[in-house]
Amino acid sequence: MELHIIRRFLLEGGLSALANLIPITDSQIVSIVILVSTVLGCYGIYKLVSLFEKSRRRQALLAPILTLFYYLNLWSVERIIHVWIWVAYAIFPMYLYFGLVYTLHRYSRYLVAYSLLFVLYGIMPHNFIYMLVIHMFLVILLFFLIDKNMKEVENLLLFIGGPIVIYSLINMPLLLLLMAGGLEYPIPMSVDQLAMLSRNGDLLNIFTFSNNWWPKVSTALLKNPIFQATSLLLFAFGFSALVLVKRVEKGRKILVLLSSMFVTGLIFFIQGINNPILLNIIYFFGQLGYIDIFGPLREWGKLSILIPIFLVIMLTISLASLKDRRSLILTIFLLVLVILNIVSSPSLVYISEVYSPINVPLEYYSLNKEIRLDHKVLWVYPSSAENILGAWRYVWNKQKVISENLERSIGSTYNPNLEYVKMLSQKEAPQQLLNFLNIKYVIKRTDILGASNFKAEYSYLNCKKLDYLTVCENPNNPTIFYVPALLILSDLDGKSFYAISFPSTPHYVALVTEPRNDIARAAQTALPDFKSIWFYKMIKEKGFLLSPFRFTYFTNPWGFWSRASTADLLHAEWHSYLERFGVENWQSDYGEGLVFTWAVSRLKGIPTPGNDDLITEWCFDSTDDLYQWKNYNIETSFDIYHLTLDDDALRAELWSSTLGWKTINSPLIQVEYGNWYRWQLQIKGENTYKVQVRIVEYNQEKQILNTKEVKDIGSGTFNWQTITVDYLLENPETKYVQLQIRHGCETLQPLPSIIWIDNVKIYDMKRFIEPVALEIPFTIKENDEYVFLTRIFQNRQGGKIQIQLDNKNYTVNMRDQLNKFVWKEIDVIRLEKGSHKITLTNQQGFNAVNLFSLIPKQEYQSIQNQIENILQNMRIIHILEAETDLYHQNSAVSNEYGREASNRQVLRLDQTSKVHNIIEILKPGNYIFAIRSKGNLNIQIDQKEYKINTTWLNWTYIGPIYFDKGNHTIEITNPIQLQYKWNFNSENDLYQWKSYTPENQFGSLYYLGLDNGSLKAELWNSTWGWKTLNSPIIPVSPETTYQFDFHVTGKNVYDVQVRIVEYNSTKTPISARIMSDIGSGNFTWKNINFKYTPPQNVFYIQMQIQHDHEIKQQIPSILWIKNVTIYKYEPACLDVIWIYSANSSTLNITLDLFSIDKTSEVKNYSQINPTLWKVQINATKPFLLSFTESYDPLWEARVYKNGKLVEKVKSLPLYGIINGFWINTTGENLQIVIRYAPQDWFETGLIISSLTFIFSLFYLFYDWRRSKR
Repeated sequence: MELHIIRRFLLEGGLSALANLIPITDSQIVSIVILVSTVLGCYGIYKLVSLFEKSRRRQALLAPILTLFYYLNLWSVERIIHVWIWVAYAIFPMYLYFGLVYTLHRYSRYLVAYSLLFVLYGIMPHNFIYMLVIHMFLVILLFFLIDKNMKEVENLLLFIGGPIVIYSLINMPLLLLLMAGGLEYPIPMSVDQLAMLSRNGDLLNIFTFSNNWWPKVSTALLKNPIFQATSLLLFAFGFSALVLVKRVEKGRKILVLLSSMFVTGLIFFIQGINNPILLNIIYFFGQLGYIDIFGPLREWGKLSILIPIFLVIMLTISLASLKDRRSLILTIFLLVLVILNIVSSPSLVYISEVYSPINVPLEYYSLNKEIRLDHKVLWVYPSSAENILGAWRYVWNKQKVISENLERSIGSTYNPNLEYVKMLSQKEAPQQLLNFLNIKYVIKRTDILGASNFKAEYSYLNCKKLDYLTVCENPNNPTIFYVPALLILSDLDGKSFYAISFPSTPHYVALVTEPRNDIARAAQTALPDFKSIWFYKMIKEKGFLLSPFRFTYFTNPWGFWSRASTADLLHAEWHSYLERFGVENWQSDYGEGLVFTWAVSRLKGIPTPGNDDLITEWCFDSTDDLYQWKNYNIETSFDIYHLTLDDDALRAELWSSTLGWKTINSPLIQVEYGNWYRWQLQIKGENTYKVQVRIVEYNQEKQILNTKEVKDIGSGTFNWQTITVDYLLENPETKYVQLQIRHGCETLQPLPSIIWIDNVKIYDMKRFIEPVALEIPFTIKENDEYVFLTRIFQNRQGGKIQIQLDNKNYTVNMRDQLNKFVWKEIDVIRLEKGSHKITLTNQQGFNAVNLFSLIPKQEYQSIQNQIENILQNMRIIHILEAETDLYHQNSAVSNEYGREASNRQVLRLDQTSKVHNIIEILKPGNYIFAIRSKGNLNIQIDQKEYKINTTWLNWTYIGPIYFDKGNHTIEITNPIQLQYKWNFNSENDLYQWKSYTPENQFGSLYYLGLDNGSLKAELWNSTWGWKTLNSPIIPVSPETTYQFDFHVTGKNVYDVQVRIVEYNSTKTPISARIMSDIGSGNFTWKNINFKYTPPQNVFYIQMQIQHDHEIKQQIPSILWIKNVTIYKYEPACLDVIWIYSANSSTLNITLDLFSIDKTSEVKNYSQINPTLWKVQINATKPFLLSFTESYDPLWEARVYKNGKLVEKVKSLPLYGIINGFWINTTGENLQIVIRYAPQDWFETGLIISSLTFIFSLFYLFYDWRRSKR
């Protein structure tokens, strides 16, 4: 269970519960907490000042100054967005004051108060770390202050452990939840992520409060010189305390010294990877596989908010140590510094603009009331929208960043981090699947400014565009609980979820993705992909499983094997990279993560190429350099554009503003795939607009393969600057590259716009590269013969990888048209007990690896037998989506049928298309083929051939066909359709043509007859006008291709041509087209063939052979034609093929896979609270109860029969999203209690927590009364 869910439940849920007890809203309760914390914090600053400054007058002057600094410094203001972190920050002064008082005076009531603040404000993970740091500070301080006698040591131990014990007891519910389910840091770590989050962590930014990795204001505000100067002076003032406290008492000296050390230590960490020492530490732990320990520190900038409290201590003690006029002068100086710093910083912009209150449109409040919580809402985001300062904004307020909190305030949603919930929002699901998941509403975020390109439209629902949001309502009424009539075993593959829920089913169906033995025995049906997840489970239990994800600490696929997760965890995204390569896949990595890359090499260290590495250079000190570049540049592109030499530099002038990017192009450079190249050049600009450097890759034919922007130079006027670009070729087909300087599309700058380029050099970096490899060490415990397996991602953009196990190498081909994760058996190898190593090297293409496995050979065979035995008593369904599960050539994926098609796509086949695959049959027996298609198709199954024809997208059934266990082939083609054929060996053929061919044309004597299997046409005199030999009028389908084929011979003929005459729907001729010239004179038999496609307005055609207009040959002129054939090239569409096992050898002519009698029924259900439901069921057989809340293995079903508890059942995942409970108990009126199991622990912990809290309050009251006596 994720940490943020628990903390929100405990903190925000508690506040919400409090709000329900009194007539105020949740937000008002939060506001009160913020106000109380701020007031206590301000009072805490005053009390801190009073500890060290005894003068009331100076206290009154110093406390407001420090309060202003503490609450309005930029670090503080930036954290307001994280309200619960800032609330803890607000209380730090009081927290520190209580701790200091105990440290200095040993008053136990202050220790209890200190502990209670730790408990209340440290519940959030970040806050716990921050307050623990302050606690460590005070522990070290106390250690140096005590006298080292036994009593003082006891006080030290009490201070160390007391707050932790009280924290543990009062937060017992949280700790028990941890014990029950386990809490993990939800975000995978990587060096690249840590680098991004510390990208502004250099020392200057830290000392000017500007190290936030993503500021919400313009960076120009952060560069204000007054702000930077005053920030630096404030730090200098703080550290001056080290000098000013030379003559003060020991305790204050230690306090100042310790504060300085903690500030220095915090700055050490806040730098992140900008600190070379810390970077090496990160690399060290990363290589050991422990980079995730840096998770709590990943946002280095957040640690900054600890520094102000230590600066307050340092500033207070330094000013309090001075007793003369210097103290007043420095205090006034501090006041001026603080005011100038606040006024010149972005803090006021944050408060007045970024955090300014807004009026939320009433639409959101209305939806909150209208949408009930007993159904689920699916939120769909656009693929693109307008970006302002790195974030999307609202249509109704461009100043505000959109918030996902909106989704928690309208209806009930599934956990958006679930992999298949994301899939539903990106790939439109069938309505049946929405029903199975209890999704009643789909809300599209059209309230986002510039929202466009929604991948999932859900237009088939009842959609209504409101003023801002678009709400689509499912007309069905899905339910929270249901009993599916059919259980289908499946792998965690979203495409299977869509496919199985596409046909209309009479009852609910459940896809069970948990390979549990009891479920495997109970399920009636299985998809063959279930074998994959069964393998994973069994190998994990009986073999040795290695996840490469745990052995890399990068998310930079341009140079390393990089981490990713199919669940698209933050900073471990996967599907966005698939989109980059035009690949779709929704299979799971089983929660193990994966590694991927497309890089085949990377640069070592910091390379410094020399003259020996130089490929070519242009210094532009000769006209030869100029002409080389001119040959690749169009000087008249879009408008007046000139390239010349200017003082040994290339000068490009643009004299007019027009649409389109202008480019300065280098000559093409021959290159080698897998190698790196360095481009180095100098560039200067005057009145330029959006200058960019691009690298363009070309194939052998010098056609563009891809273009990549590698450097953004900017706009305006700039002096000479040196640009260096290291570039790795991305396409294996690349043979040439070109440098392009792009600029000037509709320039807004004064004209002319001028760019100078000089000293262009290209280096071959081959001697500086190393392969992209990942080492995976492991230890074998027993000598044995092992089957070596891997689960890899084969895809159409894949290439090759090399897998080295110890000293043995294997090359694996990763390219495949079907884009799937597959288990691949690499070898059977004997391994000795001890240490071994797998080295994974990328050789070509976009490749990904999920798992490696080693399993004893005997165990492997046992697993194979187990899965086959499990499937023996089930119906097996192979679902082959034409566009994604079948290999296809010369075909096209089409969306023409929309949601009428399974997966909303069909495969369009012409007469050159071929579709095929090999089907693995795990269970011998009879199988039925259900083929959903339109048009004529030839289906070849092994050696048998079948022909099917449908006039619309419909099911056709073949079989039953008996299959033995093993592999079987299926091949599908679209045959050419014979429409008409005339052999001219009968009077009927002659009569058809004579009916359309007059024997008197333009006064000529024209005769038609049969002659030895051909049609003979004789012309006996020469007249003006073309004579035609006409076929019958033929009906045709517009925009459908036809092929004409015939043989012709001639004697004394003149200018013979074939034409097609086109007719409209009333058989009125509208045009004619010459299709082929045959010739003149005498010639032997010629084969004439051509293709013709009628336009939209043509419904009939006629083939005519025209000849002998004013013939100049001898009379008679004779033509013979034979074997006239017309074929129709009609495209066919293939949607999906279902292959399912049949119980008999008789064909059932319906797709009745789901026609199963219901044996269980949900009578009613009720929600007691968010963690407790009650359901009443009648059941005559064991059944699966589906519960449409986000899957969590900690949900539990308790079954009561006749008032007695008879069964406890743990949850299992359905569709990878919701919960299912397999219940064996049967009978009338079964009472089933669905309970979140940790709730029992939570309630126990709540009792302990409450008693501890009450006792602490009682002790504070008792100690206060005792001190008054």
